[in-house]
Amino acid sequence: MKNNTLQQFFGALSSKNIFCFLSENKISSLGFLIPNASDFYPKSLNSNHVRGFVHDSLLKLFGERTFFSLRNVFVFLIVSYLSSSAAFAQVNLPDAKRCTSKDLQLVEARLTGGDPCNSCTPGSTVTRTLTLSINNTTGSNRTSFAFWGTLERYDGTTFVSSSPISGCNSTPVPPNTSAVPPNTITDLDFDEVTYTCGQRLIITNLFLAWTSAADNASCPLESSKIAPKCGTLPFIEINAGVNGTVTAISATCTAGGSITVAPFGGLPPYSVKLGNGTPVPVAAGATTTFSNLTAGNYNVTITDSTLPNNCSIVIPKTVGGPTPIGAPAATVIDPTCSTATGTVTVTSPTAGITYTLKQGGVIIYTANSSGVFSPVASGTYQFFASLGSCSTQGDNVIVNPQPGTPSAPQLKITQPTASLCAATTTGSIEVCNPIIGYTYKLNGANPGITAVANVPVVFGNLTAGSNPSVTATSPANCTSDPANCSSATATCSAPAQQAAKTTDVVAPVETKTEAAGFSTYPVPFKDQLTVRYNFDYVSDVKIEVFDSQGISVLSKADANGFLNKEVTLDLKLNRGRDQVYVVKVTTNRGSSIKKVISAR
Repeated sequence: MKNNTLQQFFGALSSKNIFCFLSENKISSLGFLIPNASDFYPKSLNSNHVRGFVHDSLLKLFGERTFFSLRNVFVFLIVSYLSSSAAFAQVNLPDAKRCTSKDLQLVEARLTGGDPCNSCTPGSTVTRTLTLSINNTTGSNRTSFAFWGTLERYDGTTFVSSSPISGCNSTPVPPNTSAVPPNTITDLDFDEVTYTCGQRLIITNLFLAWTSAADNASCPLESSKIAPKCGTLPFIEINAGVNGTVTAISATCTAGGSITVAPFGGLPPYSVKLGNGTPVPVAAGATTTFSNLTAGNYNVTITDSTLPNNCSIVIPKTVGGPTPIGAPAATVIDPTCSTATGTVTVTSPTAGITYTLKQGGVIIYTANSSGVFSPVASGTYQFFASLGSCSTQGDNVIVNPQPGTPSAPQLKITQPTASLCAATTTGSIEVCNPIIGYTYKLNGANPGITAVANVPVVFGNLTAGSNPSVTATSPANCTSDPANCSSATATCSAPAQQAAKTTDVVAPVETKTEAAGFSTYPVPFKDQLTVRYNFDYVSDVKIEVFDSQGISVLSKADANGFLNKEVTLDLKLNRGRDQVYVVKVTTNRGSSIKKVISAR
């Protein structure tokens, strides 16, 4: 008698194993009974029927003289069979073009086994039964239904994982009845599906198969022999309960953020609510968007139409805020001797951003399209960069007062033997009470003479009749009107008056001397000089140091000046002994100037 179990075993062997098996007849002739083939391969592969063949060289192994027992041969066959298990991991499906019967349609896939809403805790692992709804569009019975595909898991629209999925259902039925009755939609249960609560489940690349009642076929269906009673489907989404894809767009400086909701699952139509707002109706496959949202955390509630109490899910979502504007920076050109106002230029201005200078929260100046403020009066300003709802403050901008123009110097003329202005002999000019730090020039000649303490400023060897003139230039590079013979004096005032005159001449427009008072030490100084504030209020402070030529050697800003605060200046300069420097301190109430002497 034909060994049916043996026939089944060989029917399940992979056609790829053509090099390691004896023929079916040879094994049968040896009287060897092989157990049920289902004991040797996974149940999911029971429908993979393939053929094994003989390698001629192995025939020599089993002749009249057999060197191995039948038990060893059986072990050899089993090991060879298991080593080729990869061949069973593939399902041999027919070409989709051969699936010409369109009798059955897969109309819905859902998960059952939970409550009516398929409720679960977000993030938890859930196992549910996969139930498929099959529409038999014919008047004939169908005894079984099978499918093969790929189960894909998504977090919203983000792919998470995938795995093969298949199933077959052929509930035993009496004659003239069917597992899939004609002209009706039937629910069939298949294996369980495990997923994470909140995930979206889609079966893709579906291959469907069924048999007629005349075939009287039951599961498992042999995948390679299902044509033409088969069909394909690109995908079907598994209804795992009401859910939704929620997408947030961050707010910007010029527009609010938004949240877009695309409900799915459950029973449509839906209503969607943002926070405690009014629910918005949403049809199946449609979306709704909540716009003009500020940055923050929101709860989106999606409710379906499941009766009697509907099913809902709450999905949290965060709307991000705008990207902050970088803190602005600027350069300042202070007023000059001839220009009463300054200019402020934004460093690397960005198109679309508005730059402003404020005082007391009030906009005083707005930069032009090139990022330039001009003209700007002296003072301290708060500096802002703004775009829509965004605003960032930079460092304060200080525009110093216009420097004062020195008065024409007073000259003491020593006439030649005859007359300095009308003869041929020589004479000299002495500047009366020269201001320390000022530079005096004869007839505009450079470099001139810079006044220092206790040293007279004298221009000698002057030719009679040359009609000379002398100008005074301040450390701020402001030059007086020239003084000449017409403004000469016979004698200079006492030197003691110089100190009183010094303050008046250096900064004639800065009358609030005590309002910006300060002291310095040590004097003479070497590498460092400390400035101590004597004013009794809080202010932005600008400290400047000029050499005897009126050239700036240091400028330092202090955004928080107050009484008795000390600021140390590093003045590692290439200097000699008894070099004179001018220190100028400017607050929002005025300026003061002091002269200091260096030590070698």
